[in-house]
Parts: sequence; structure tokens; C-alpha cells
Amino acid sequence: MATATSKSRCFICSKENATTKCSGCENEFCFNHLLEHRQELSKEFDYLENRRNNFQQTLTEQNPNPYDYSLLEEINQWEKNSIEKIQQTADDTRRMLTECINEKIKEIEIEMNKLTEQLKNIRYENDFNEIDIIQFEQILDDLEDKFRRPLNFSVKKEESEFIERISLANLSSTIHTKWEQNGVTVAGGKGKGHAMNQLSSPYGVYVDRDETVYIADQNNHRVVAWERDSTGSRIVAGTNGEGNDNSQLCSPLHAIVDKQNSYLIVSDSKNRRVVRWSLRTGSTCGTIIPSIYCCGLAMDNDGYLYVTDLDRDEVRRYKIGELTLTSKVVAGGNGKGSRLDQLNSPSFIFVDQNQTVYVSDSCNHRVMKWIKGTKTGIVIAGGHGEGNALNQLVFPRGIFVDELGCIYVVDCRNNRIMRWAKGTQEGTVIIGGNERGSRTNQLNVPIGLYCDGDYNFYIVDSGNNRVQKFSRIK
Repeated sequence: MATATSKSRCFICSKENATTKCSGCENEFCFNHLLEHRQELSKEFDYLENRRNNFQQTLTEQNPNPYDYSLLEEINQWEKNSIEKIQQTADDTRRMLTECINEKIKEIEIEMNKLTEQLKNIRYENDFNEIDIIQFEQILDDLEDKFRRPLNFSVKKEESEFIERISLANLSSTIHTKWEQNGVTVAGGKGKGHAMNQLSSPYGVYVDRDETVYIADQNNHRVVAWERDSTGSRIVAGTNGEGNDNSQLCSPLHAIVDKQNSYLIVSDSKNRRVVRWSLRTGSTCGTIIPSIYCCGLAMDNDGYLYVTDLDRDEVRRYKIGELTLTSKVVAGGNGKGSRLDQLNSPSFIFVDQNQTVYVSDSCNHRVMKWIKGTKTGIVIAGGHGEGNALNQLVFPRGIFVDELGCIYVVDCRNNRIMRWAKGTQEGTVIIGGNERGSRTNQLNVPIGLYCDGDYNFYIVDSGNNRVQKFSRIK
């Protein structure tokens, strides 16, 4: 620890005295302060040993249990769902086969009844001969043959997969961190207007499996759908212009599709309601949540609907389909503010498979994470005031979280998309950040964000009245 005593200035008291040099920090200490220094080192060593002991206890308690129960739960759920699909398909096929067999027997019974009636009449009249007997025998032979003959069916086993494959994937190799810097316009981009190839201050975006892009066309008071590679859109909600009747919307801010791809759920902001529209019929199904100034929408794997409430500065979870509409506050709900149990104008949300809620806390210029059942949130991006430094955001909007817990957020007023790795204090710019503009590598007040299964980003470039697709570099 220490070298031989010499006369020098003590590192602590600066007095010239007999000192001893610490071989670790290489500072000189007098006798008294050397003891203090040793005591501090002893405390640090004790802390190190305590950490080691705690970690050893964690390992002991964990072993031989698996490291990640969520992965096991996911595998178990896959097994359960797969078995249910197989059982359901087998039941459906058995039912169809039984119906066909019953239909065949019914047809034979009808013909048998006719034959029985004919034989009964002929016997009663006693009016038959050899030819009649041969004819009736042939009819009976045909019926018996029809009964014994198998149905004109076979069990068809398709080569394509019946259920989804499952395997363990190395996330570090599947999640990529680079995207094309020049976006491709997939909707709008023809100036501000109400034509079917135009948008007017679009806000939220959702993309289905067929790459159909659903856009909350805010100032046109409608939700439009753009098919892949199309040059125009079709209206899927808000068919009669601005208003508050069932067929109208007023400044819709977001729209998502339910898990069954049957309904479009829309935050009809100025009408203070969340409404549902049928994707099959194109007609409204009415209000599902009244009296709410909603912006962001999300749905978890269990079908719960999450909504942001700008009036109450909170996020609520709803169970849709119940006779009585029930809800629960899952983030905020303690008034407008910047404490960890408060929000200030929450805009967009993301919900992961554990029902953890991620919120763009817009006017606090931060993104917060609320673990299920907790009363306070955790700041995971921004939170250092309004600004354009890498640890700052300005009115964050659209948000996405990948399997590694990395946060992707629309930094609205900085005209950029940022990625915050889990646990980091600073983000990195992945798209935009090239000043405000309309070039393919620029954004102008971006708002909505959607990430598809291939990690391609769809960005609502609101100031340019377009939606840009930024593809992942493979």
C-alpha cells in the first residue's frame, strides 16, 4: 500500500511533515491523514465485498432457474396458442366431415322411403312380376353401394406452415442501427390540400401487414388509407367532412387497427371522443370512449386499449367489448407537472408485451417509462430541458421501443428521429437532423412514427404534408 516515510506536503492538509506515499493513488499523506485514507479505502473495499456477496446471493437464488422468465412465458404461450389452433382446425374439419356424412345418409334415407312406399303399394295390389323385382333389386343395390361408397373427400395436408415457427434469435444480430437517410414518399407530398393525393397537417400513422398506410389527416377531418405503391388514397373514416355526427370527425390525431384487423379506432380529438369504424363496411360503429381529449392510441397483445388524455395529463387503459366501460390510470393522473408521478401533455404511447407503458411527455420534453403497477415513471430519454443537444428533446411525439429496450422517438421541433439505447444518458440521431426542409433527407415538424416488422420507419412529415418511409439498411 504505502512506501517508506519521507518529508513532504500532505495531500490532505498540505502541511510539510513526515509523509508516506500511497502506492495506489501515489499521493503523500501525513500519519493522521494516512489513517483516514486507509479507513476510506477500507470502506470502499467493504462496499465491494457487499456487492460481491449480494450478487452471489442473487446467483444462488436464481440457479437453477432460467435467466429470463419472459422468454419462457412467450414459448409457453406459443405452445398454448399453437395447440389451440390445431385443436380448433381439427374440430372444424371433423364438424364438416360429420355434416357431409349426415347429408349423405339423409339423401339415402329419402330414396329408401320412396322405395319402401313403392314396395308397400305393389305388395298391397299384388301387382308385380320378374321385371319389377329386378328393377327394385337394382335400386336397392345402388342405395347399398352409395352407402358403402366413401365420400369424395380426402384429408389435405398443405406443405405451408400451419403455425408460426418459433426459435431463439440473437437480438444483437437482428436489430439493425442504420437506415437510409433519404426517405421515400408513400403518401401525400403533393402540397397541402383535400384531394385524394394530398394531405393537410397529417398527425398519426399506422401501417398494416399489407403495407397499407393509415393516416390521421387532421385538417381534412378524415382518416385515409394509402395502398402500397398507390398514387392516391381512400377515405376509411370521416366520410362527410368536419362535424360531430356519427359519420364525421373533427381534427383526428391518431388511428390504429385492432388485433383482428376488423376495426379502425380513431382519436377524434376536437369532438372529445374515441370512435370505431368498420374496415369491412366502411361505416361508423359509434363512440367507444366519450368525454376525452385523446391524442395517442395503443393496443397490447391482450386487446387492452391505451389512450392519452390531454385534459387530465394521464394515460388510461380500457377493456373494449365489455357491457360496462372500465378503465384504469396506468401513467400520470396526478395533475399537470414535471414530477416523476406527473405528465404534461402526453402525446403518443407505446406498450410492450409486459404492459409497460412508454409515454412521450411532450411539454416536459422527455420520454417516460411506467412499469405495470407502479405509481411513478422513469425518465428514459430527454428530461434535460428544451434544446437540441443529444441529451435533450423538444416536444417529443411518435415513439417505438424495440426488443432490446432501445427508444426511438420523434424529436418534433428538432426535425429529427432519435435512438436512445437502454440506460444511456444521450441519444443518437438516426434520421433527419439536417435542418428543417423538404428534401428527401430533411423533415419539417415530424409527428407520427410507425416501425414495421422489418424495422422500416414511416414518419409523418407534417409540415411537408407527406409520409416518408426510411428503410432499414440490410
